[in-house]
Amino acid sequence: MKAPELHSEAPFFTVSYTHATQRELFERHFKVIKIISGHALFTAQQHTLCVKSNEYAFVTPGGFSKIKMFPAKNQAFRLICLNFTDKIINKHVRLHGITGSPSHKMDCFEKIRSDAWLDALFASLYTYCNKQDQPDNDLLRIKQEECLYILSQRHPDLYLSLYAKRNHQRQDLNSFMEKNY
Repeated sequence: MKAPELHSEAPFFTVSYTHATQRELFERHFKVIKIISGHALFTAQQHTLCVKSNEYAFVTPGGFSKIKMFPAKNQAFRLICLNFTDKIINKHVRLHGITGSPSHKMDCFEKIRSDAWLDALFASLYTYCNKQDQPDNDLLRIKQEECLYILSQRHPDLYLSLYAKRNHQRQDLNSFMEKNY
């Protein structure tokens, strides 16, 4: 079994910084992030969200973002991230038939309230933060499905945004192509 790559677009991503660090990137995928220690400021479209240790963030694709990461006193900044590519979302939509739309407009970054199910999922992923032994791609697909199930049951607005944003992006691309080609 092949171990997954460790980079910010991989299905599973974790980082550790001992000094304040800033990254700028284009958000290409849906993400669920847990801050393990320290705190992060997520900024997109003049909206900033502070996510502290043991809090979660939901990231929607399609915008440029700036992430400032700050270590805690005597502890490195650490986060765990699950990325959801279009391929994963499309497969999930086909299997489960997501329809509907969220009750409010989703920002690029939203906090997710902590609950026992999310905590258990990310506790199982935490095992892979300190070790050379990384989860294989099959295990990661199971964890992604588990995360999507948790969103569907505990955070329906975020779950519905997977479908709504996916369709919105497709419409935006179609209208762009029609206007310009």
